[in-house]
Amino acid sequence: MLTAVTAAPFGSVCTRQYVGGTAVADALAAGFARAAIGLALFCASGIALALLVGRIRPTGPPTAAHYAAAAVGSHTVPTRPTVATTGPTNGTPA
Repeated sequence: MLTAVTAAPFGSVCTRQYVGGTAVADALAAGFARAAIGLALFCASGIALALLVGRIRPTGPPTAAHYAAAAVGSHTVPTRPTVATTGPTNGTPA
């Protein structure tokens, strides 16, 4: 998604500058400048979001709702470590 956010202003500024009679190098520089501003704003919003999320503290031990929310955003369900049940030499069950 960020590629589109960066490419859209870059392309529109480059095209507008070039059609307006600006040299190719200056049009590219203007496009890169606008894309850099967009990336800087995106990064600043990410930093602000990280600071806001960092202020949230858990109030107690995890509940079933916490585990369900964690499972939705990940590919594994959080579990406790288990002891291996395979034999020491050939990998057959003990």
